[in-house]
Amino acid sequence: PLLTAPGMTPRSADDDRDSATSTTPPLPPLPADRALSIAYYDLERMFDIQDDPRYADEVITVAAYERNLRKAALGIRRSLGAPDVVALGGVENAQVLQNLSMRIDADADEAHEPRPQYQFALFEGRDPRGLNLAYLYKTASAQGSGFPRLSDVRVQPIGADATWEGPGPLYLRAPLAPDATVHLGDGSVAPLRAVLVRMDGPAAGEGPSPELHGVR
Repeated sequence: PLLTAPGMTPRSADDDRDSATSTTPPLPPLPADRALSIAYYDLERMFDIQDDPRYADEVITVAAYERNLRKAALGIRRSLGAPDVVALGGVENAQVLQNLSMRIDADADEAHEPRPQYQFALFEGRDPRGLNLAYLYKTASAQGSGFPRLSDVRVQPIGADATWEGPGPLYLRAPLAPDATVHLGDGSVAPLRAVLVRMDGPAAGEGPSPELHGVR
């Protein structure tokens, strides 16, 4: 089911996993009145503390979960500069996204910075471990506009039931396409359309056939 709550910059969770203090310099500032910032952040294995019997997920301790949230929030706020839209990989469920959004806002309060007020969208796919693609999108007021940074946000999967000639579905994690209205700092609005795609390698048991190599 689709779960929603009321240029691209690739980044991996490994960049922030070893230390709670990021040494990566933030991205250069963009013109505030006409710019939209979008980033991709692969969280890789952002599991919660509950076992989901539908998947071969990992069950981590509360301390490990809090540490992962803290590092992910630091990466998004400091290394990526709290982008307007954050495309995410490797997220287990909507609860993780809600907790991450709350942690980002709490950390911003502590640093006396504006809250991004991220909302989220996630589509549950067919990954054996229960990891999914998702988006965080900023709803704090755009500078000078008095409107949420993004509004009328709709996120839909593409090809969730698509099949191909080989075994299994075409996508373990269907591409996600957001459609939204962006309120810019100069008072104008602009449409946003994007697609987040993750292509997986051949699944276990598909064999080394050259016909299958690199298809998925």
